[in-house]
Amino acid sequence: MTYPQNTTFLNAYTPVDHDSAVNVTPFSLHNQTLSESSTSLSFTDIFYYVVGAIGVVDNGLVIFIMIANKSMRQRINNVLITNLSILDWLTCFFFLVNPPTGDLTVPYTGLAAEIYCRLWHTNWLWWWPMVSSIFGLSAITIERYFAIIYPLKYKVLFTYKICFIICFITWFIPMSYIGIWCITLSDMVNGECIILKWPP
Repeated sequence: MTYPQNTTFLNAYTPVDHDSAVNVTPFSLHNQTLSESSTSLSFTDIFYYVVGAIGVVDNGLVIFIMIANKSMRQRINNVLITNLSILDWLTCFFFLVNPPTGDLTVPYTGLAAEIYCRLWHTNWLWWWPMVSSIFGLSAITIERYFAIIYPLKYKVLFTYKICFIICFITWFIPMSYIGIWCITLSDMVNGECIILKWPP
């Protein structure tokens, strides 16, 4: 995750006085440096946009084929493959709408600002599907292992119900884990979004 050079991070153990916090570099709409950096595209920006666009098209095609083809839907292992493609599609989609080098301003106030800061600025939207994709790929690896090494046990262990439970786990654990980190390591101070540095 990259931030502008003038971004100031607080130590995770540094107490924050919400009433009198000073000397903190804000993610502000009035910050001229951030405004200027958001109008020009760097090589990193272009890289994320290209990867995101290719991933959205490729994974979207895989998802369409898996859903549209009846014979493909009848194969149990394709449930896990479709799940992986959906997670990869989400990752690439959020690369496009919320790139790591995007503008770090908070155009809202109140609860909307808290949500925007903790979930948008921390890039939670593409961190959790990226980690979930790793879980999904691991699940496919284990499934293929049992299908090849233990073909008889495979038919008992891997049913549609089990595969859907595995898919739920690949979504729920990363989404919750990454969400906790993003929420606890970010804060709003005097209307400014601050991301705490970890480890301290």
